Amino acid sequence: MLEINLINVNFVLLFGTMSFYWLKSSSFLSNQLTFLPHLGSQLSVFVQILFLCLRWYSSGHFPLSNLYESLVFLSCSLTALLIYLTETQKNPFLLPPLL
Repeated sequence: MLEINLINVNFVLLFGTMSFYWLKSSSFLSNQLTFLPHLGSQLSVFVQILFLCLRWYSSGHFPLSNLYESLVFLSCSLTALLIYLTETQKNPFLLPPLL
């Protein structure tokens, strides 16, 4: 039951993060709230890692045994890579940098 709740929270978190990115790119988001999209991405990676660890603990093997678990792992890996590249490269084409 905890795993299901984590994935549902992650979905809502990612949907909100996407909305904040849209608002930020269209300049409707105030300057005080520009940190929210980046924070949402980081929280999402944390929730996905927590979900994968719980699946690993409950199943006894690394959670890549079906397509669903593989896609969650891929999503977590790519989001973490995007956050890492944003922090190290400061490339404006990846994510808007924090002000």
